[in-house]
Amino acid sequence: MNTKGKVYTVVFTFVASFIFILLLALVDTLVADQISRNEELSRVRALLNAMNIPYATDTEALRLFHKEVTALTSNGIDYYRYERNGETVYGLIHRGDGLWGTITIAVAVNQDLTRMIGLDVISQNETPGLGARIDESWFKAQFQGERLGAGGRLTVGEPGPGDTDHGNGKVDAITGASLTSRQLGIIVNDALATLRRALGGAG
Repeated sequence: MNTKGKVYTVVFTFVASFIFILLLALVDTLVADQISRNEELSRVRALLNAMNIPYATDTEALRLFHKEVTALTSNGIDYYRYERNGETVYGLIHRGDGLWGTITIAVAVNQDLTRMIGLDVISQNETPGLGARIDESWFKAQFQGERLGAGGRLTVGEPGPGDTDHGNGKVDAITGASLTSRQLGIIVNDALATLRRALGGAG
């Protein structure tokens, strides 16, 4: 019976397994860190876009965000504040149910919550070419400067090319994606109500 051979095999197997597990753990940590950084960058860019703060690169986006935007918590709600030219802009990251999965957005409004500054989509799982078009520039442009309607709410109307009247509190739905458009409208209005609660008003 070759005892030395068996001991060598056991030791070699143990060491090889240990090294393999160590390498897997290292790769997992590196990947997790990168995913976390990418998720943070997505949130930062979306908030800057919604708040209408221009940036040229990802590095500049992170610098501007950490320098110019203040993170706040009130009534258990995390939100953001940006001061420019004597005006205050509030931002919020919010999520809700789309047609096929969770939609996560960033919204920004003026100080008295009567007009939207902008909206950006952080993540969504809607149908490509249909509901996924909520992330297209023409659709999001409808929210820029849009005056909020009764009760500080927005209305999603019938499908159209994009409502250019920023004083009627209404945006056009996407042709072929009315349900996703209306779900997004619900998420936006819920985000606005959440911001009102954070700022001490009625939701």
